[in-house]
Amino acid sequence: MWFVKKDNYSLEEVYGIVEIPPEDCPTYVERKAHRDFNYAVKHEKQHIVVYGASRQGKTWLVEKYCPNFVRVGCDAKFTREELFKAILHELDVKVGNIQVGSKSGLSGEGKLEGKASINTVIAKKEVIAGAKLALAEEDSEQLTYANITLTNQTEVISAIKERIGDSFIVIENFHYLDPAVQKLFAISLREFLYAGIRVIVVGVWKDTTKLVSLASDLTNRIEPVDIGDWKVEELGEIVTEGDKALNTQTDQAIIDKFIFNSGRNVGIFKSLLKNFCKVNGIYETVYGRLK
Repeated sequence: MWFVKKDNYSLEEVYGIVEIPPEDCPTYVERKAHRDFNYAVKHEKQHIVVYGASRQGKTWLVEKYCPNFVRVGCDAKFTREELFKAILHELDVKVGNIQVGSKSGLSGEGKLEGKASINTVIAKKEVIAGAKLALAEEDSEQLTYANITLTNQTEVISAIKERIGDSFIVIENFHYLDPAVQKLFAISLREFLYAGIRVIVVGVWKDTTKLVSLASDLTNRIEPVDIGDWKVEELGEIVTEGDKALNTQTDQAIIDKFIFNSGRNVGIFKSLLKNFCKVNGIYETVYGRLK
């Protein structure tokens, strides 16, 4: 177990479902999918696709085993360009015309014409070539500006390359995107890989070859990780560890019933266990047994 053992746990720590797994969660069970993902992050060179049903632990998987990443959540209304912009925003790259605030000490129109290079630093008495931008005499603040054409994939990738370092880009809820936008972004992923930028795509579907079906050039450039349904013994391990943490003993008939009713979905399973504990007045580590 990777968690930090304690003497006392809250019910939420044991059976709660939050977006980011707490380090002291005693019921986090490592599965084959976790080991496959961990290996892909550390040793593979391809993009990674994590897929499977909702509430099966995809987000926790990424949070636990990917040490460096920027996360972008997809919106159903995104175009590919808006997805590009969202990625750049997470990297603190400003896109388009920049309106300069009074605190910066800058004067003039505050608008960049043409393309300014990433990490261009505007310092005292310095003016970017081709930009309608001037500095107040007393200004000594350093600011970063970029004017990127979002329809120009090469510019976008170059801007990301300047900032991303060794981090992954995690695209959450890829399935929210319009199919046409999914296809366009999938086509872009080959160029991302050429630039050494690795992407983790997370979505709700069951098809191992989904992204390859959108862009055949991604063949052998995608490492799929199927979060899959949880095995009965894996769910049983959650209860075993939960009982240890809460100092309780859950009847096997109850466990079997919850496994059946959850459809082997870990999020539903843990919710059933949490509600069962509440019914029995268990909100933290106790001494005794569940009735």
